[in-house]
Amino acid sequence: MSRFDDHSTFDLGKLDKQSEIQIIKDWVQKEENIKKSISCDLWVNEIMKHTHGWAQHINVYGRAASEYLENNVKHFNQKSLLKEGLNEVLNEGKRKRFRYYEERLDTFKYEEIVEITKILNENNENLAMKSTNIISSFNKEAILENPEDLFERSVQRRIFHRVEDRRYIVPIPSMYHWLVSDSWKVKVEDLI
Repeated sequence: MSRFDDHSTFDLGKLDKQSEIQIIKDWVQKEENIKKSISCDLWVNEIMKHTHGWAQHINVYGRAASEYLENNVKHFNQKSLLKEGLNEVLNEGKRKRFRYYEERLDTFKYEEIVEITKILNENNENLAMKSTNIISSFNKEAILENPEDLFERSVQRRIFHRVEDRRYIVPIPSMYHWLVSDSWKVKVEDLI
């Protein structure tokens, strides 16, 4: 996939559980000393509670685990791995995951994000919504000049993703919950 330009996306969807386990295990056991020293099942299981099979989530938590272990391999002992290290990795993964969500919103004005979240709050189960309903909801209060443009940009930034003919959802459930909980109003550093 190295041939895609910066504006291209490739929808991987959720990985199956075995693939998710193997990829996380590969990240955690990247260091040869760790492969020989421990069973990483605890870390894999704890990280999976936050990744839910999503490639980007696996990447941020896996990278956090790998970097932590690489930086601490000389001082490595099983106790630190199980307690302090895992908590540090989970917090760093969460920070990176929220930053990823923020990046998807960085081209939108505050008022536009408010309009997007209003629609999501009306659709409290992230059910597939018709594009025409989304656009007309954007236009309800007539504060937006071009609701069609907001919808198109929302699709381009992967806020909404088409799942069937003219029906859209927020593709990442945890991002949907982040948006409807108003966590997007707070900078990542202030959340954790």
